[in-house]
Amino acid sequence: MIWEIDDPYGVYLTFDDGPHSKYTDTILDILKENDVKATFFVNGENVAANPEKVKRINDEGHEIGNHTFSHIYISGFGEERITKELTDTDDAIFSATGIRPKVFRPPGGCYNEKSISHVKKLGYDCNLWSVDTRDWSLPGTENVISTVMNEAAGGDIILFHDFNQNGSP
Repeated sequence: MIWEIDDPYGVYLTFDDGPHSKYTDTILDILKENDVKATFFVNGENVAANPEKVKRINDEGHEIGNHTFSHIYISGFGEERITKELTDTDDAIFSATGIRPKVFRPPGGCYNEKSISHVKKLGYDCNLWSVDTRDWSLPGTENVISTVMNEAAGGDIILFHDFNQNGSP
């Protein structure tokens, strides 16, 4: 793991790949109703398509992280392409919110020492997860709940997705 949480009591909710035109609002409504904050690792393409969703994420006090512009697996690309992916995403986020993210999560958790070293040189803290709900594979709501309830403990970072072409549990 390239990033660890040292809080032995709480768990951290994270959502990747959004924002989505429908699911992000539903998730934000649930988080607001329960007074819970999360981190949303957004793709620049989806930010450009849904800037009002990113603004809402920020306005409601959630953290926004960079997840590349086009969801590339950074381990397969050089510094120039990685820089462009991150910069273009930052610019889209800034346009929607007026902020620039400080955190980054590599899509698919795919990275190597060279790529992550470059990302860190660009000024990002790099974040992974410790509990993968695999919600992107549509295992069903009960399976997602079961995964979280059976695997998550204090200090864990839980991976969810707010963007999935095929639906969302």
